[in-house]
Amino acid sequence: MRLRLALLASLTLGCSGPSEAAPVRTTPRPVDGQAETQPAPAASPRDLAANATFADLVAAARRQDDLRDQDSTAGCLLRVGASYRLEADFAAAVRPLPEAQVSLDTRLDSVAVLTRYGTIGNVDASLGLVAFTTTQPADHAEAAVLIVQRTEVFVARTSGGRARAIEASAIAALDDGHTLLFVTATAGTSVGDLSSVLRAIPASMAGRVGLAVALPQGTRLAAPPTTAAPESTAICTLSETEEALGELSVEAIRSGIQPLVARAEACVGASEGRGALGGRVVLSMRIGTSGEVREACISEDATDDGVLRACLIRAARALAFAAPTEGSVDVALPLMLAPGQAHQQRAICE
Repeated sequence: MRLRLALLASLTLGCSGPSEAAPVRTTPRPVDGQAETQPAPAASPRDLAANATFADLVAAARRQDDLRDQDSTAGCLLRVGASYRLEADFAAAVRPLPEAQVSLDTRLDSVAVLTRYGTIGNVDASLGLVAFTTTQPADHAEAAVLIVQRTEVFVARTSGGRARAIEASAIAALDDGHTLLFVTATAGTSVGDLSSVLRAIPASMAGRVGLAVALPQGTRLAAPPTTAAPESTAICTLSETEEALGELSVEAIRSGIQPLVARAEACVGASEGRGALGGRVVLSMRIGTSGEVREACISEDATDDGVLRACLIRAARALAFAAPTEGSVDVALPLMLAPGQAHQQRAICE
């Protein structure tokens, strides 16, 4: 039986995407004695006017999604100030996003939501919605929906039942600790009114609140397009070997695993299962006599996500270490994986 070297300190890893650069403002500059004004770059599609409507917000989301620029590390759906900014990390379930509907009065009998993880609710619901911002993975078959139109707010459950009017003061009671909450509105609803509803959503629902837009009436929800199943791997242990046991300093191991931080962040951020929420895993590696990772496996996994395990193993196999002395070295590396900002988005930031 070979001995394993376990690092005493776990690594805490998070996930973040690329941050957006602030827009560059130009000022007049003299050219041959004359002041010349350089044209300012176009405003970001995320920026909304002070009098913007939900139709404008959905159009902004559609333009941003068309650019394939979905990532955000802002940590909220909507920023409120003198004007508005759609800060959300996007996860549109269909492309292109439909336009916001003028009225939803006749469609409040039942509701269902199509997300990147599948449909929540009855596919024949009278009001079918498409989520377009990132939420935590749904590990249950129910979601709540807030519908804002004119001066009223309605709440419905994907488990069934007609939408009913709700006061803003009662929205906080919708948080049961696990249910996802989606917010939609009619085309003419002002973003100001929408932000008032978002403001009433408790901070405890961060990561479980998203924006959605109604599909045209009569559209039947379907599952998202199928893709090839991602690679998945089971929990495992390193194989038995009679190879000589070498030595490698803790400092050398710490140096070798530095690239793993960014790669593990990417694995968590790309996960569409429970791994997106993070958790503790133990990565076991066998470092060969040349410093290569000869074998890697996940020996403990609190996330129970086989796709995340496969991603972490690929990341581990790409590592390179200093050559051990005399033989190979087995390492058991505890990792504390933190969910990324995209899966912790608050409803609003001010």
